[in-house]
Amino acid sequence: MKLFKKFLLPIFLGMQFSVWAQLPAQKPPLQTQPSENIEDIDSETSEKYKNTFDYLNYDALGSKITSKAEDEANFKYEELRRFALVFANIKNRYIEKMSDREIVDAAIRGLLDDLDPHTVYLDADDMADLREETDGEFGGLGIEMGMSGGKVKIITPIEDAPASKAGLLPGDLITEINGKETQKMTLSEIVKTVRGEPGTKVHLVVERKGSDKPLIFDITRELVHIDSIKTQLIEDILYIRISQFQQNSYADLVKAVSKVDTPPKALVLDVRNNPGGLLNSAVLISKLFVQTDKPVVTTKGRDGNVEDYASMLSEAYASEDVDQGKLPVWLKTLPMAVLINVGSASASEIVAGAMQDFQRAKIIGNRSFGKGSVQIVINIDEETGMKLTTSRYYTPSGRSIQALGITPDIQVTDTVYGDLFPPAREADLDSHLENEKSISNKAKDELKSESANDEVKTQNKTKGVGFIPPLEKDKKSKASEFKPAKGAKSFKFGSPEDFQLQQAINFLKGKSVVNGPVSK
Repeated sequence: MKLFKKFLLPIFLGMQFSVWAQLPAQKPPLQTQPSENIEDIDSETSEKYKNTFDYLNYDALGSKITSKAEDEANFKYEELRRFALVFANIKNRYIEKMSDREIVDAAIRGLLDDLDPHTVYLDADDMADLREETDGEFGGLGIEMGMSGGKVKIITPIEDAPASKAGLLPGDLITEINGKETQKMTLSEIVKTVRGEPGTKVHLVVERKGSDKPLIFDITRELVHIDSIKTQLIEDILYIRISQFQQNSYADLVKAVSKVDTPPKALVLDVRNNPGGLLNSAVLISKLFVQTDKPVVTTKGRDGNVEDYASMLSEAYASEDVDQGKLPVWLKTLPMAVLINVGSASASEIVAGAMQDFQRAKIIGNRSFGKGSVQIVINIDEETGMKLTTSRYYTPSGRSIQALGITPDIQVTDTVYGDLFPPAREADLDSHLENEKSISNKAKDELKSESANDEVKTQNKTKGVGFIPPLEKDKKSKASEFKPAKGAKSFKFGSPEDFQLQQAINFLKGKSVVNGPVSK
């Protein structure tokens, strides 16, 4: 088991806890001949396809499953016969010709669609996007996108990326890309169209609330590098902004704080709108601020085994080539606040939960997203893969934040006028995992009414930026009806217009903290 952890842990957690594993290579799809007799197809495919399912007897690392697990993996052959029969009929009789690959891809998607919203099939483009996300750079405009009422909505433009510099804003609706209406495109097609070689141009037509006419943007693609760590001194307080937990985030943060000559008087750690990322990065960064050897996160799968990852830290430290003895002592001792909001998910919630449980910092902002599950990424073949939910994670005190999120110690709205960002949370996703602890119906209703039930049931297709949750379209709640508070305007995190940051500074200075009008 230790070897298994050593292989999986340091690789990837995607927004969302993911690690890589490899299945044994599958055999080439077997062909069937057309037949007019259903029974003929049945007997023919039963024999020809039975070896195709041999891989069901292997685990994610290619080891043979034995004993009771083997009995469970070898489910009734009758079920495989049914699948082979459907496959053969589609292959030989469906009105539109489909390749074996297309049929199998559709079948895999169907298998995963009814599971939790984070268990998804990853085609070749998705896998490439996932790797780009880990590296933190790609060619494009730098936009987080989602679907809203059948339209493409900009969730947020990445700071200092082409879209942001061109003036695109959160909430803008993209109606055309390079002359093609977006309503006739899938979200995956839209993402692929927006991305491309640096130096090439993209023509966008945008609808903006309050504007009578469509807005036209001709934007040149650039190599978008997501600098996940930004720091600045504000009134003798060190402000640390982490936009995503990437491969280099820990080392970049260590370099940044090592350059601070005069110790600050306090710290603000900002993980708002941070969709998550690499578990290694989140754990290591958490450890920078606490004086304990206790684990900052544990996970538990369906077998009940608890893993704490603590044994992996020394190896992770060594891999980052950081001398722990030279880190500033004040990182672990100065007064500290952590900023979170509805967009703080997964690894961000691990960090915030650890700081809260260890009483290292006050959590300020509004309730986080509530993604408390762990996914592994399994390579199906050289190009495709799948994300599979395998466990829940827990904060140091043993809390599961699944579908609940982290509740701040001090609630502060997005702006002085009220909230700006739609309250879309895990609890509103179709087929989401319930929290292990029982929740009263009243509490569930309260969670639902706070959160998003709005828009479309779609899988995560905007992987170049981070986690964009699938949203439901059949329910109505405040999110579908949500409108930014009157007077609330878009702002840059860390700027003088950042209301929540100003309240965190007030708190650290012993001043009164002001909250804006809370949405009801």
